[in-house]
Amino acid sequence: ETDVWGTLTKHNSVIFHDNDFEVFVSTDATNHNYKEFEVNCLNCTWSLLLNKPYAESGSEDSKRIDPENGYDMEPGLISAVKVYPDEINN
Repeated sequence: ETDVWGTLTKHNSVIFHDNDFEVFVSTDATNHNYKEFEVNCLNCTWSLLLNKPYAESGSEDSKRIDPENGYDMEPGLISAVKVYPDEINN
């Protein structure tokens, strides 16, 4: 990526509004009930579980929606991002 930028720093922010990296995990090879992990260049993360894609009226299960009982890959998840500081938001 030649234009690396990020603004979000709060865990479980809607990261795809920033330039981000996303990982999708489906244990049954479908696009239903899959896990998603997103991280931006500032190492802000968001993890969620989707019952089906948003385009199919899917709903999100996450700590962003339900702070007490929502799905979250953390604790236990460790993330790190390496971007040269002068390359972010320039």
